[in-house]
Amino acid sequence: MTEPTRPGGAYGSGNVVNVGTNAGVFAVGDHARATQVNQGTDAEAVIARLELALQQLTAAAAAQLDGEQAEQVGADADRVIEEARRKWPDWDRITQLLGRITTRVGAVAGLLEAVNQVKGLVEALPH
Repeated sequence: MTEPTRPGGAYGSGNVVNVGTNAGVFAVGDHARATQVNQGTDAEAVIARLELALQQLTAAAAAQLDGEQAEQVGADADRVIEEARRKWPDWDRITQLLGRITTRVGAVAGLLEAVNQVKGLVEALPH
């Protein structure tokens, strides 16, 4: 029985293990070791940045929109952060709230840029 070759003609020296639908790293054999490094963003740090961005957006909306629209933007911003802090956030609800905020800020360029920053932070949250 010949050992299968790898791309470039090199022979493999490791074991291939199929374990059903499990995914991750596995160490097989005597003295085997496996290491998995997960690099991601700390959800709490992203939520803190999201909350700050929403506060800045709310303040900018208060300065640049009429009273009722500014209040609605602020209320929706509060709902976004409340939903983002849940153990199991409803991503559809967050998307709807961000859509409402985007509609309310309309063509005010500075506010639209702030909304896009908030959207980027929401996308950085673990889904």
